[in-house]
Amino acid sequence: MMHFKDVTWDNLSDLLHLTITKEQEKYLPSISTFLAQSYVNLKAKYEDYSMAVYDEDDLIGYVKVVYVPKEVKPYLLPMDSYMIDALVIREEKQGQGYGLEVLKRLFVFMDEEVEHKGLTITLTCHKENKDAIRLFEANGFVKLSTYGGKKNLDLYQKQR
Repeated sequence: MMHFKDVTWDNLSDLLHLTITKEQEKYLPSISTFLAQSYVNLKAKYEDYSMAVYDEDDLIGYVKVVYVPKEVKPYLLPMDSYMIDALVIREEKQGQGYGLEVLKRLFVFMDEEVEHKGLTITLTCHKENKDAIRLFEANGFVKLSTYGGKKNLDLYQKQR
C-alpha cells in the first residue's frame, strides 16, 4: 500500500540518490534542492510537508506541499493555497500509475492532515512537461497563468 513518511536520517540518503529520467531533469530541480527549500521554509515558519513516498517498504518517490499565504514571498500566489511544490516518482517506477496514486493520496492528506483545510491547491508545471500536464489536468487542475513572469512555468489550481 502506498503511503508517505517524513524525511528522516533513515531515508535521507535513499532520497538523495533517487533518480528521474533525463527528460525530467530539464523540468525539475534535484531532491537535494527541494529538501534545502523545505529547510528554508521551515526556518521562515512556513507550513511545509516534505515526505518520502513508499509502496510498502519500497521508496518510490518524493512529495512536498507548502502552505502559501496570498502574495507572500517567494511564491507570490494570487490566493491562499497549498502548493504541491514537488511530486517526483523514481525513474524505474514511472509509467506504473504511481503519479496518479500519489496525487490522489495528496488530496486526502490535504483534506485530513494540514492546518488550513479546504484551501485551493496550486502547483507550477514546466510548459513542456506534457506528461505532468496531462496528469494534473485529468485530475481537475486548471491553468491560471504564467507563473511569476517565468516564461517556462505555468501556474495551475484545483478548487476544493
